[in-house]
Amino acid sequence: RNHKVNTDYIMTIPDGMGTWLAVFDEDGDVAGSISKRPNMLPVLDLLMEKGDEIFARADSAVIEVDLDKDIVKRVLDLCEKHGKKVFGLVSNMSIAAERRDLLRRYTCFICNQQEAGQLFMDDYSDKTPEQMRDILADRLPKAQIPSMVVTMGAQVIVWPDKVMYNTETGEVTELAASTTTSGKVTAVMSK
Repeated sequence: RNHKVNTDYIMTIPDGMGTWLAVFDEDGDVAGSISKRPNMLPVLDLLMEKGDEIFARADSAVIEVDLDKDIVKRVLDLCEKHGKKVFGLVSNMSIAAERRDLLRRYTCFICNQQEAGQLFMDDYSDKTPEQMRDILADRLPKAQIPSMVVTMGAQVIVWPDKVMYNTETGEVTELAASTTTSGKVTAVMSK
C-alpha cells in the first residue's frame, strides 16, 4: 500500500506459486529444470467474479502470455472491455508461439532476442539491433502483432516507436524514422 499497489484481491491458495527448480551450468545456461505449476483456476474464478471491478480501476495490465489460456483470454477480454492497455511477457515461448492468435490482442508483446527467433522460427542470435529493427518491421505487420519490445542485453528494440533507449545509461534519444514498404516506423536502441 505504501507504493500505491492495490492488494485487495491477493489470494492464498494451496501450493501457492508451485514448485520451481532450475540448474545452471558454469556458463550460466540452464542445464535442467523441473517445475510443478500452481493451480491457477482460483485466479480465473476471481476474474469471473470481480474482473470488471478490478479492471475498471486498473491503469493497464501485464500478464504472462503462457498462463492458463482461459485466464489469458479473460484478461484480454476485460482489458478490451475497459479500454486498458495489456502488455504480454513470456516465460515459456513454446506455449506462447502456439497462441499467435492471442498475441494480436496485446498492446505490446515483450520478449528477448532468442524468444523472438522462436516466435518467428528463425535464429536471430547474431543479428544487430539494426537488423532486428528491419526483421520486426517485416514480420510484425504480417503477424498482426501491434507492438513488440525485443531485449538484446543492454540494447532494446521498440517497434513501431521512434525512440532509442539505452538500459545501461538510461539515455533516451529520438531516432530518424526508418520506414518499410508497409509504411510502418521502427526504432532501435543501441549502446
